[in-house]
Amino acid sequence: MGLRRWGALFAVGAAVGMTALAPVLAAAPVFGDAATVAMPDRLASFAVADVNRDKVPDLIVTANDQRDYWVALGRGDGTFGEPTTFSSGDLAAAKLQTADFNGDGNPDIALADQGDDLFAVALGNGHGSFNKPTRYPIGRQPVGFVTTDLNNDGHTDVALADLSETSSEVTVLLGKGDGTFLPAQNDPLTTQIEPDSIASSDINHDGKTDVIIGSAATDGAHGHVLVLLGTGTGNLANGIETTVGQSPASIAAGDFNKDGHTDLAVGNESPSAVQILLGDGMGHMTMTRTISLLKYAASTTTADLNGDGNVDIAVASADYIDGPPYHDEIAMLFGNGAGGFTEPETHSTGIDPRTVRLADVNGDGKPDVLTGDGQSKQVSVFLNSVAPASPEPTTTPRLSTGTVTVTTPRPTAELTPTPTPGHVDLRNDTSVTQGSTPPRRRTATGLYAGAGGIALGGAALAVRRIRSR
Repeated sequence: MGLRRWGALFAVGAAVGMTALAPVLAAAPVFGDAATVAMPDRLASFAVADVNRDKVPDLIVTANDQRDYWVALGRGDGTFGEPTTFSSGDLAAAKLQTADFNGDGNPDIALADQGDDLFAVALGNGHGSFNKPTRYPIGRQPVGFVTTDLNNDGHTDVALADLSETSSEVTVLLGKGDGTFLPAQNDPLTTQIEPDSIASSDINHDGKTDVIIGSAATDGAHGHVLVLLGTGTGNLANGIETTVGQSPASIAAGDFNKDGHTDLAVGNESPSAVQILLGDGMGHMTMTRTISLLKYAASTTTADLNGDGNVDIAVASADYIDGPPYHDEIAMLFGNGAGGFTEPETHSTGIDPRTVRLADVNGDGKPDVLTGDGQSKQVSVFLNSVAPASPEPTTTPRLSTGTVTVTTPRPTAELTPTPTPGHVDLRNDTSVTQGSTPPRRRTATGLYAGAGGIALGGAALAVRRIRSR
């Protein structure tokens, strides 16, 4: 279904030394106000996946500072059932992702416990629940992780950004395809890097997944985005750094200017903004503009939200650091396809929206936005209300019966079916050219529409005569 783009799209913010353009609001909101899904307690993170294989997205939510997680099954209309509580063993999982680690078609969950330096995977059974998590010791304090294929073997791997008081590193767990992993391999980062966030993409178009690290400022002034180029073996090469704001808390990838290269949206705590980094296709990034937000950009994701063919940004802006009164919100930035964005469309969330996800939760074919509001013990659901585009007018050609004489290239046995009179459907209005092979004339009778050439069985035919009855 085609979708209509709302409003004019203009760039906001600017790179250093550039004049900022006046922001322009979209003509009408793309998203409605929040509906909420209550959770039993404060939440840490959440994911969206079809855990019971009914083709409806469900919620998987981890509890904050507890050893539980919850599953709320979707109803297909944008609402969810009561959450069911499951034990995560001895893990207090702060981070959660879903992926199919054992290739059975069921979503599995991956959990990172920052306090106990653990990573675990719980395999899904396809009925809405999961097996007991299997633990894997990793480096210090995993601040985030991504699930992707790092060694091009078709199995899902994991890269975790780890932080400790003395060193920082990326821990790689290579999947075996059966839900288990090879022993962890650790790639140390430079002492100037203190990971805050992690993402993955093929930055340099070599068919190998690269890892992107957001690092907090170690000099008190500037943070960094570090691109670690993948080797296709599970190892990561030396990084390419780009200076950004002090605390790049979230990173999302997308092609914002339609040049075929991966760009990055970096959500910062200081300044409270999203910074746009345009890629050159070789791993280098250039910051082109800063889009101010009301508060700390806790989580960022990208997709075409309004159906205009351009990549947009959704960012959860959290105010919990400054304390009450809270002004937490979700901000949608609609791209113009040239690297610019609208002024944010914002909607209020609960307190502490630390995670943002996209999913079509009501089955209308449009991406909806969800936030996990930690202190409010809820998931907020923002349904996409973008209107469908008016259908293009179509003209049905008049069909009439006639005798069509065509020429076919030799040998006629290669044509499927052989053009035999009385057994040919001649309704395809396709432009064709006559082949250079000496032709052999045959006559076929059937229905035709329009005045263009006629294709038969994938072979090139030239119309010699159409005589209507």
